[in-house]
Order: sequence, then structure tokens, then C-alpha cells
Amino acid sequence: MLLEGVTEDTAEAGRVAYGIAREVATENLRAGVPVVVDGVHATHERRALWRGVSEATQSRLVQLEMTLEDEVEHRLRVEHRQARGYVGPNWEQILDMNYDEWNEAIDGSRLLVDTFETDAALACCLTRVASPDPT
Repeated sequence: MLLEGVTEDTAEAGRVAYGIAREVATENLRAGVPVVVDGVHATHERRALWRGVSEATQSRLVQLEMTLEDEVEHRLRVEHRQARGYVGPNWEQILDMNYDEWNEAIDGSRLLVDTFETDAALACCLTRVASPDPT
């Protein structure tokens, strides 16, 4: 949305992008294709969107929340990331971002993973995804 000049409003771009991602995920799941959604789902509303897709398609939902408790390392990773086009929010925008504290009664269960040790974090995530009962 931003790269193609559809809008310069990051909030609008995010809203539309989530809608498109929801539709693509739904169609793939209905076709029997597994889907991984990688994004910032910082609000109860955004998390509910994916639970709705899971319910509508009768698909298994595994929720993983990545954190980086070491603030110095987190800031370094943000400030040194590279991407073609939009690289995401800067450190100040991340600090100002609204985040609804996870509530299992509202958001469902999730595995909270600290990504400081990336290999260990990946192994933990793969174990959860491969588990027949991820709760």
C-alpha cells in the first residue's frame, strides 16, 4: 500500500493490508494450504480477526507471541534492520505503539517466546507448531 503509493497513511495501509491478508489466508486454508501469519497483532481486535479465520475455516490456530526482553538488543535490531521498501516502525514509534496486554479469556492461548537467542526461540516455536495439542 505504502510502496505502491495507494496511501501515505500508515494506519489505513495497515487496515487494508490486514483485510487482504485475512482473505488470502481464508482462501488458502479452505484449499487445505497451511498458513503462517507474521505480523504485529497488538490489539484484541487484531487477534480476534485470526481466531475468526480459524473458526470460519475449521483450521487449527497456533498463536505465538515474540518478545525481546533485552531492550538494548531490541533497539539495535530495530535500528539495524534492512528491507526493500517499508522497514516498519522506528524505535520511537514502537515505544508509542498501543498494545493490549494479552488476556487468554479474550485472546485465547499463546506461547510467549523471547527471541534473544534466535535458534532456541525458533526451536521452541517449531515444537509448539508440531505439537498435536498446542495449548
